[in-house]
Amino acid sequence: MTGIVKTDQIQGAGSSTVTIPAGNTLNVADDLTVDTNTLHVDASNNKVGIGTTSPEETLEVVHATAPAIQLNRTNDGGFKSILRQQGNDFEIRGSSGSTKIYTGNADGDSSTARMIINASGHSTLPSQPSCLVKKNGNLSAPQNSGFSVTGWTSVHDVGSMFSSGNSRITVPTAGSYIVGAALQASGTTGLHIAILKNDAAIGTDSYLNVIDAGAVAQSICVTASADDYFTVSAYVTGNGLTINANRSKFWVVKVA
Repeated sequence: MTGIVKTDQIQGAGSSTVTIPAGNTLNVADDLTVDTNTLHVDASNNKVGIGTTSPEETLEVVHATAPAIQLNRTNDGGFKSILRQQGNDFEIRGSSGSTKIYTGNADGDSSTARMIINASGHSTLPSQPSCLVKKNGNLSAPQNSGFSVTGWTSVHDVGSMFSSGNSRITVPTAGSYIVGAALQASGTTGLHIAILKNDAAIGTDSYLNVIDAGAVAQSICVTASADDYFTVSAYVTGNGLTINANRSKFWVVKVA
């Protein structure tokens, strides 16, 4: 049917269907409501409600059972993705490809996905905090006395966790971390190592005791709060030893 467009109204010619001819524009200056609350446009607040006439957000979808937004694209084999609520859970469902989550600016950062979940359910977190530093220059080791191992230099640092000023690796977020260190001394006498969290020993033993060894490594999994920091201490029983540069390492990796 053909609609009649007037300055103050739209009329359907003998039918409940209204057609606006091509080239014409429909402007609604005030609120727009379709089928009571199926679709409501709040013109004064620039908000759209689906299932509600009083949207609190820019776009609000309200449904008695499971609110959902489904996106379909038929030109590539029926691609489909769904965002919906199931009970207290919020679901993101994709097609056979990977689901990627981005954060950052409003347009997203096309070069860095913060989380990738493939079709098999395996996930990768490319931007998880991780840090590896190596010893920069030899360090004289006082005999029979605990001392802090300093003079590290960054090799890899996602999250800018390392501070060369105090030889700390500080974690930016709470979670579970693998923390480890490997030291090499200039002799084969007793070398001991301790990893400290906020300047306190982790666990019951201050040092991992390895007798008559010129190299020792320790790696542990610990929980940490945001801004907790880790340092390395050592203890040697031999006289005139040094902690060797380059081959001594210190690392922190977030795993959960």
